[in-house]
This record gives sequence, structure tokens and C-alpha cells, in this order.
Amino acid sequence: VLTALNFIILIALGAVPAYAQNQGALFSNENKYQLFSNQYNYQSDLLSDVDVGHIGAVWRARIYGNATELETQSAQVGGIDMYMESKYRLLKNVEALVFLRAKFEAGRSQDFFGDLDPNTGILMREGALNWQPIDILNLKAGVIYQDWMNMPLLTSRQSFPGASARIDWRWNDRFQSSFTSQFLVPTSQTLATRTVSREATPTFTTHTLGSNWKNDSLNLVGNVSLYQYKNLPSYVAFQSQRYGNSLSQINGPNNSSFAFPFQGWFAVLSGEYRVSQLFEPNISFSRIKNQKAPNSFADGQIIGVGSKLHFEKYTYYINYENFFAESDVAPAYYNSWAYGNTNKKGFGIDTWLELKEHNFRIRAQYYKADVLNPDG
Repeated sequence: VLTALNFIILIALGAVPAYAQNQGALFSNENKYQLFSNQYNYQSDLLSDVDVGHIGAVWRARIYGNATELETQSAQVGGIDMYMESKYRLLKNVEALVFLRAKFEAGRSQDFFGDLDPNTGILMREGALNWQPIDILNLKAGVIYQDWMNMPLLTSRQSFPGASARIDWRWNDRFQSSFTSQFLVPTSQTLATRTVSREATPTFTTHTLGSNWKNDSLNLVGNVSLYQYKNLPSYVAFQSQRYGNSLSQINGPNNSSFAFPFQGWFAVLSGEYRVSQLFEPNISFSRIKNQKAPNSFADGQIIGVGSKLHFEKYTYYINYENFFAESDVAPAYYNSWAYGNTNKKGFGIDTWLELKEHNFRIRAQYYKADVLNPDG
């Protein structure tokens, strides 16, 4: 049993002009709550007008605390996060993209694997070159942040080196679609002395067909993707078995292996409708399936229902999620800890209050996950 309470007491966001960025654009955005979303693209939106030879940047920060309780483990941690996304335009159609996170935590923990311990460090979420040879095509190479897929049951807060290609079609003012392919190397670190022999280079590939239709009151988003992991290291298999994947046999970090391969599909659908000036309900549905694992081992799902309430000086939001992730839907080493990695079922509540004039947000989350299939 895992329960987690995450109380974020301050989130602040600002824009650094850096010669080219117009700070006013930050405050004129009609849907300001998007600025705090993991899927919001600062580099394409707020930093779209950076001139050649200039740099633009956006920063965010938060002060937070969280408490975690398991049957025999617990932790209480507080910390500060600072995020900085920047774009340097080398040429008219070539950009250098950098996304950094600085994390500082203190607290106490009693846990088995170290995943509940307070952590301090500087993390690179993205560092890549983006080339747009023609209007509809974007080519990216470097370290690419994977939260853009909005599938935490597959990857969550992961950044993999590799390359991607994206084609965009804008059919009219309301409807657009895209196709994105990625070829990446999933990250891990293993001492050579902890392995039996030289391991093959792991790979992670995805192919995503996406679409978005919106007007003044309705916004619909849909994505369908194929994914595949290959040659994942023994260390990743060992850690993943701790977090919920099936045990092929009891081994150490130098000779563990996954019980099943990982190759399948996932779909993400969401919609929000502005019923009135005040009320904007939303619904979301995510489904993922590993086609290489047997039934009762291979599926995951998240269903969310919520609403935003828009007032003159603030926006209030509440959302309820119900989820499950069977044991081998994805490598547990890479997916979301908040949902319990794999072999879990549960629910979560997310609520926040955003003060528009002061551009900060107060947020609280509660998640509870239980074991789906007890396996010892």
C-alpha cells in the first residue's frame, strides 16, 4: 500500500527578456493555467519570437513538501525546485534548446531502496538542437524530454539521448495534426564489474500520430502511439522488479532479466469545454498495452474527471483520477512513481488555486495505490 500527499505551497513563473523575449506575452496568454503544465511547450510558444543570435528564457520555481506512507516505510520531505527553459537561435531555422531543473531537498526517510530519500542536484531535462528545414518538418537531436507524450505509465520525468522527427499539418484554424518518430537510448548507469558481459546498447522507439481540434469553447486532443524497448540492461531489470515488474527468477543486478519484452501501443484522449465564463469541465482517458505480455500482465489505464472555475482574479481546479497498471505494461524503472510504478491500482486527487495577478499557484495532491496482484 502506498499513499502520498504532495503539498506545493508556492509556484512562481517569470520570463527573462534576454534581448528578444517580450515579457508581456507571458501575461497576455488567455489560458494561463497551461503555463504550469508538464506538457506546455514554452520553447514553441513563449519563446517563439527569439531573434537570430539572441537567447530567450523562462523560469519557474516551487516550494513544496510531501509525505509518503507505505506498510513498512515512510518519508517526509520538503524542498525547492527551480526550472529554466531557454532557446538560443543559432540560425533562422536552427535552435539550441536547454531545459534544466535544480532540486534541493531535506527531510527524513525510512525506506528499502532509496527512492524516498531527500535528493539534491541539478538535472538536465533537455539539451538538443532543433532544425526546421521546411515549415512542416522539425528534426531534433540531443537529450529529449519524454513528458511531451503525456503517458506517465510508460515514461515519467525521463530524458533520453537520441533523435526525433516531427511533421505538422495545419488543416485550418481549428484542426491540426502531427506525426512524430523517435529513436532514443534509455538512460541507466551500471559499473562494468556489475554485469556478466558487455551489454548491447538499449533502444527506445516511438511513433505518434496526434491531432488537436479547438474553437473558442471546446478543446479536443488525441494521440495514438506505438512503443518498443530493446536490450534493456540487467540493472534496469533488477530495479524494475523491485518496483512491480514480474520476476523471471530471483537474481542480482548483474544478471537479472525481464520476464517479457516491451512492445505495444498507447492512446491519450482529452477534452475540455468552456460551458460558461465560470465553468470549464474536463475529461481525460489514457490506455496502454504491452502486446508482448500475456493478459492480466499487460494493460494500464488512467481516467480523469475534473473542472476549472474561472474567476476574475484567480482560477480554481480540481481533478479526480482512477488508475491501474498491471505488472508488465512497461519497465517500472522509467514510469511514474506517483502511480506506484507497476502492479498497482488506485486513485488520486489534484487541486490547485492560481492567483492570476500575482502569477503563482498553490497546489495539493493526494494519491493512494494498492497492490494489484499480490506476488510476495
